[in-house]
Amino acid sequence: MVLVVGDVNSSLAASIVARKLGIPVAHVEAGLRSFDESMPEEINRKLIDCLSNLLFVSEPAGVENLRREGIDMARVHLVGDIMLETLQIFLPRIRKRRRWEDFHLSRASYALVTLHRAANVDDPEALSEIIDLVESIPYPVILPLHPRTGKRLEEFGLTARIDTLPNLKLVPPQPYIDFLSLIEGASLILSDSGSIQSEASFFNVPCLACREITEHPVYAERGAVTLVGRDKKRVIDALARIEQGHRPGSGDMIRELGEGVAQRIVKIVSETLL
Repeated sequence: MVLVVGDVNSSLAASIVARKLGIPVAHVEAGLRSFDESMPEEINRKLIDCLSNLLFVSEPAGVENLRREGIDMARVHLVGDIMLETLQIFLPRIRKRRRWEDFHLSRASYALVTLHRAANVDDPEALSEIIDLVESIPYPVILPLHPRTGKRLEEFGLTARIDTLPNLKLVPPQPYIDFLSLIEGASLILSDSGSIQSEASFFNVPCLACREITEHPVYAERGAVTLVGRDKKRVIDALARIEQGHRPGSGDMIRELGEGVAQRIVKIVSETLL
């Protein structure tokens, strides 16, 4: 059996090759849907789920998505979010790291921003709107710059503008533990990532998603994630609520989604193969 994780091109490629060789496939993080086929990940998710013999789902909405699509439900197993379990394993190292101190900042005094999706960075007007959002954040901002985003800033002549933002610290992409340390210590996350939504929720850090829909609805439903798109007013309104003390407080419920995930996967795979 080949286990593939997530929705990247390599997961799809491995699924196709394995099935053509007669090897069964298990998909970890099956059933996630953004319902936006302009995202390449959405196409990958659907194809991998169709190819997979076992579908390991991270949250309840994923089960309903697969049921609606006519997938044989005998192949579907709700196991929880493996990323949350991974976070729990590395938690002592993450908390010890205190990466924000390297930037002479204190805990909960800064925002962490990440941006890389084509819809936000491949169009000059969209990317300019994103910079407007960053500019509206009233405290220091750490922005690990994705290579795609950096390239587009140069192409669209926006580098000079972003360089003039007084509170912005542009840094290279961060290693796993360093980046999670920055999430854990942040007061706010502004991002268009899917995985960061679950990671921010784990640490009870408010996450403003620069998207109109998410493939991880459980985190929005439990109050940890707010969808703001590229709407500056929605960001300002969300910032006001955070300043008034409205924070997620749902970390314990979120962490339950990451308990015993690997053991469930191993048990089901073993029962299937033996």
